[in-house]
Amino acid sequence: MWNIARWPVAIVLASLAYGFTYAFAPNVKPRRPRWISPGALAGVGIWILASGGFFIYIKYATHKTYGVFGAAVLLLLWLWLSSVALLFGAELNLAIETVKSAGRAQEPRRTPGPDRGRGPAPEQPAG
Repeated sequence: MWNIARWPVAIVLASLAYGFTYAFAPNVKPRRPRWISPGALAGVGIWILASGGFFIYIKYATHKTYGVFGAAVLLLLWLWLSSVALLFGAELNLAIETVKSAGRAQEPRRTPGPDRGRGPAPEQPAG
């Protein structure tokens, strides 16, 4: 049973962990916590693919030659892959937010009228 249930459980727990991290870890004001973001979906997807591939690699391609030392190195490699997936999702969220905010950041419109202490008035063309 656990062989079937572990992947959906991993997806749900990883989604909660990534959503919590992306919602509350950045020092951004005002905060808009979103539990499902494109970065969280991409990060969890990459993490699941990397974990599944790593599981297959360990199951079929490794030998018991190195024992405990090999297991420690493989654990560190899996942790590194997990952190890369987490950081990729965060970068994706940042890139999307940057593109959205670039569309909102426009120069303020100046209303026509007398000068209100903003410097000299523009010259009017003769004619």
